[in-house]
Amino acid sequence: FRFHTGWRGVPQWWKLQAFAHTRAADGALEDAEAWLRAHSEDPFFLWVHVFEPHMPYESHEVAGDVFSYQDANEIRNSKGRAPARPVNLYDSEIRYADDALGHLLSLIDELDASDSTVVVVVGDHGEHMDEERAGRRWWFSHAGVYEEVCRVPMVLRVPSAASRWSGSGAAGRVVPELVSTMDLGPTLLSVLGVPETRTNVRGRDLTPLLSRGEWEELPVVVLANPHEELDTRALRCARWKLVTSAEEGDRLFDLAADPLETVNLAHEYPSVLDSLRILLDAVTATWAEPAKQPELDPEAREMLRALGYVN
Repeated sequence: FRFHTGWRGVPQWWKLQAFAHTRAADGALEDAEAWLRAHSEDPFFLWVHVFEPHMPYESHEVAGDVFSYQDANEIRNSKGRAPARPVNLYDSEIRYADDALGHLLSLIDELDASDSTVVVVVGDHGEHMDEERAGRRWWFSHAGVYEEVCRVPMVLRVPSAASRWSGSGAAGRVVPELVSTMDLGPTLLSVLGVPETRTNVRGRDLTPLLSRGEWEELPVVVLANPHEELDTRALRCARWKLVTSAEEGDRLFDLAADPLETVNLAHEYPSVLDSLRILLDAVTATWAEPAKQPELDPEAREMLRALGYVN
């Protein structure tokens, strides 16, 4: 193919086919700003989806500098280390998304809504960037449960005026304890003073951590590829991490000594392996069965296909 450069320097083929339903963060923030200016004086819930960083990685400083799937396939098939260019483009997208979110926070300040607005920033997954696993290098994949994929940013800004919860002394804190994105729902309900009426809730209320209260750290379960043939599950503790799958068996990592998860200790620590496997089975056994896959109309399928969720 010969691509010609189009909107925001991205080749038209990408925007018109592979990512036809996506747009850059400044477009999403433009709509968010218009909506927020119209509703900031009323109680509101605003969800903003920023697509970056995401393939095709684009430099937001140099027009037309785009990393393609063709480049990715060449790297996957090579035995050497990948070039630094895609990492630099990935970093450029992070900076661009960060600037866009900064603009949104500045707008909330401008509208005098900061003292009554809870802000949550969270990532859905990370990305493999040239990590070596069992003799192969991982690039442009986020289907597994290694730390670079399942450890994501999660930022909460909870002004005391936004709820009946008092968060004195919590500003600017980095919380080292192990938590999950599933904890966001119960936490936001608690912050807003809304009673939890759901049953079989998997997340936990994190407000004791924000207010430096008592906290019992529990393991976190991560599921990837929850299909019969590719089911992969992980149990993450403060030190240990168990990864189990029908395809690759059990893997046990000591994250304190091996944060890059390169050495499988399943045979060296059988008692730890058995204990974590029993705990993982006990936790997942209490979860409800997943819902049956719904029938999607052609438009919904096309939007999911554009995002890479339908092959």
